[in-house]
Amino acid sequence: MRRLIGFILLSGLVVSPAFALQVEGPLSPVTAADVKQHSDFALRKKHPNPYLSDTGDFDGDGRADEVGFNKNAKGQVVVLIKLGNGLIAGLPSQLLSLRNDMPRAGVKTVKPGTYKTVCGKTSGPDNQSCQPEVTTKTDAFEVFTFEAGSALYIWTGEEFRPYVLSD
Repeated sequence: MRRLIGFILLSGLVVSPAFALQVEGPLSPVTAADVKQHSDFALRKKHPNPYLSDTGDFDGDGRADEVGFNKNAKGQVVVLIKLGNGLIAGLPSQLLSLRNDMPRAGVKTVKPGTYKTVCGKTSGPDNQSCQPEVTTKTDAFEVFTFEAGSALYIWTGEEFRPYVLSD
């Protein structure tokens, strides 16, 4: 699980050309059938898209955007963001494994509001400066592992910036 959270924390938005260099072959969405064998599948039933994709207006332009897990034929998984203006971007600093990482990973839209970060919940690292809470004026998305860590991604106008909500 720590590997997934490390992926989430170190990732940044990368536009399609650079992203394509890191992933081999065509991509397709991760489906419920890909993760159904795992015991956490019962938790996925609480979401219309089993926490594998979601929609919202992440960049605040009034158009629907989509975030979701996508896989290639080798079982490598990445988080892709498809903005309403046609831009496809990803969080590619580390590929996830369909077999090892995806059974416990999820993504969901978070509505505008103020959220406590891991530091605001007094469980964050003591040796780093930390923002105790973060406010988003547009939809944002959260990438998480069930009953473990999560990071909230908020569009800054130039990139999706991650904020750790739990670890």
